[in-house]
Amino acid sequence: MKTHVAALCLALPLALLACRSEPKLPSTDAALASAVSLELKNPSAPEPGVLCTGQPSEAQLRELAAQGYKTFVNLRPTTEQGTGWEPAVVGELGLTYANLAIGGAPDVTEANARALTKILDTCERPVLVYCASSNRVGALYGLGEFYEGRASAERALELAKSAGMTRLEPRVRELLALPAAE
Repeated sequence: MKTHVAALCLALPLALLACRSEPKLPSTDAALASAVSLELKNPSAPEPGVLCTGQPSEAQLRELAAQGYKTFVNLRPTTEQGTGWEPAVVGELGLTYANLAIGGAPDVTEANARALTKILDTCERPVLVYCASSNRVGALYGLGEFYEGRASAERALELAKSAGMTRLEPRVRELLALPAAE
């Protein structure tokens, strides 16, 4: 009897630990498949639980919420055409909305990259991060990984491109102290 009780006392905490699990985040493949099926613009999933895209429509945002997305991060200033409606919709759904207004290359800075990284590191996931085309998203995502010491300059540039960066590459190269593209 003592042996069984001792074994139970050891097994119970392990069983409880196994039952306590983090929410299952969509894999990068699942997130991309969902984004493609929703026809989101320039989708990428640089890590599990993070989906980067261009501006979603209200219907796309609602569908992502129905799929379990918890946080929506908008990198567009509310003065840009086609944005500004999201806080009301996300609030109505009882989810989290954040706006980090990045107007263009002058706003692609270390401080803003770190701000996005902080949001991503502390928000409830899965999270959608978007701007008009995903260009700003990719730039800040890659830079954030560099400034946090998670990626070399070369790797950060690759991450930025894979997360949607296009026209902001010269600015990102400048911040990463990399030579201009040939």
